[in-house]
Amino acid sequence: MAISDADRQDALDILRDLHEWEVDAELWRAVAALVARVGAAADADDGAELVTALAELERLSERRGTDARGEEKTKESDKRRDEINDTIHKLGK
Repeated sequence: MAISDADRQDALDILRDLHEWEVDAELWRAVAALVARVGAAADADDGAELVTALAELERLSERRGTDARGEEKTKESDKRRDEINDTIHKLGK
């Protein structure tokens, strides 16, 4: 199934929101893997995979406010910001 305009817009909104996140390193690694999946879905015009990856990102969003492990929380690194922005540009075609 091709990526619908609505799913593309949802993805863009979620990816842009990542720039505001402050989470620990473990969660940033999980985010990076999901951003890569979103990018691969965009490259393949795979709407089903895009929706699945976005749902997982939304579940991570729920975790970021309740994570009490005490690890240092940070904004995205320059590398993560570039990965997110590259994926935004892929979807913004």
